[in-house]
Formats: sequence, structure tokens, C-alpha cells
Amino acid sequence: MLLMCLNLLKVSMSFGVPPLRDQKMPFAIGEKKRSTSIVTKIESIPHHALIVYGGFYCSGSLIKSQIILSAASCFLKRNNQNIVVKLGANTMTEPGQVIPAIDLKLHEYFDHNTNWNNDIALLVLKVHVKFSEYTKKIQLIEPGTSLNAGIRIEVSGWSYSERRLFDNGGGAVCNDELVGVVSFGAANKKQPYVAVLTNISYYREWIELNSQRFLKKYCHLYERNNFANAEYIVDDDAHSGTSLLY
Repeated sequence: MLLMCLNLLKVSMSFGVPPLRDQKMPFAIGEKKRSTSIVTKIESIPHHALIVYGGFYCSGSLIKSQIILSAASCFLKRNNQNIVVKLGANTMTEPGQVIPAIDLKLHEYFDHNTNWNNDIALLVLKVHVKFSEYTKKIQLIEPGTSLNAGIRIEVSGWSYSERRLFDNGGGAVCNDELVGVVSFGAANKKQPYVAVLTNISYYREWIELNSQRFLKKYCHLYERNNFANAEYIVDDDAHSGTSLLY
């Protein structure tokens, strides 16, 4: 294992043909002449999460205090191993918030044997993260939102070098909003700046619906019925103590 050598890498890409707002198919971005990559610090992408199970790893994004968004393909090699998430760290060995995941939801129609459609997944954490300068959730792009041609998108993940990512599941960010999840790409030696993304705008309702189901499974609705603004109290049967979702 060479996990200790991996650093956070942020790749800035542009593309000429944007995804349609209702596009289910993954979309590709990247143009070598207009792309750059840098080893970055967690402060610039505080939503970024390391996901580890067995000897495998991938990336994810913190979207709520107890919910991580990632790619279903991240878990292709999982065989019921426990999943652990680390946030707020620049490298895989640097100290950070290490929290076990207690449940995993893959998209119902993800099938890597036929295509890479529906490459999206959610994790629920055992406890809420502690927000700080190094750990923050990220806002999701609104459903039905189209992206303009020529915009810049930054994707992030783990890397040995400054040229390409070595994992998937990381976020694709535009204007401080999560617009995609890295399905694959940004890892080819000849085309290190090309990535294929899952379209968050298309899957926004799926994300919200399954986040709500997770939280109802492990938490009691505390006050309001509106999920977007709801407060939750942790179920004592699932965890010790009480806390709020935010």
C-alpha cells in the first residue's frame, strides 16, 4: 500500500459542450490546452472526503453533517468490509476526523457491466462531523440547472503526482456548487485532463429522497416537516446521545 504518498489534487477543466439539465448519461469534460492541475490544501476543498474500506480507497463530498455523496463505482471491490471516512486532511496519513459509515446506498440501476449510468452513491456517517475551516459541507446545484459552454469546473481526488487523479467519487465544483461526481477519468497518462462526471442536477431529487430515507431510518424527525429545513434527533437505539442534522 502506498496510501501515505497520496496528496489532494485539484484539476481545473473546461469544456465546449455542456450537459443538458435533464441529462442522465455521464458527461465528459476536459481540454488539455485549457486545463491545469495542482496539489492543493484541504482548506480550498473542505467538503472533500477520503473513503476507505479494506485496502481500497476513493473520494466523496460532504453534503450534510452526516451524509457523504460519492460514486457507486467506488464500491465495486467492496465485499462487506467496514467503511471509514476521513475529513479535514491533506494526505491519507495526516490527522483528521475519522468517522465510520453505518450505511451505504448505491443507485438502484447502477450496473457497471453494461454502462456507467447512475454512478452515484450515498453514505451515512455514525456521528455528525465537526465543522471547521478544514471541514465544510458543499451546496448542490439546483435540479433542472443547465451549465454554460466554456465554464471552468474543478474536480478533486487523490494523486501521487501533479498530473492525474488515482481515484474516483470526488466532487466536480463550479461557482462553489457541486455539479458532478467523478465517475472515471483524469487518470489517463495521455489525457490526464479528461474526466467523466455524473450529473448532479439530474440526480438531485434522488439525492434528497435517499438522504431523507437515511435520516428517517437513523433519526427521529424533531420539529419541522420540511426536509430542507428539518431538524433531526439521533435515535438512541442506533447511536448514543442526541444531536441535530444541519
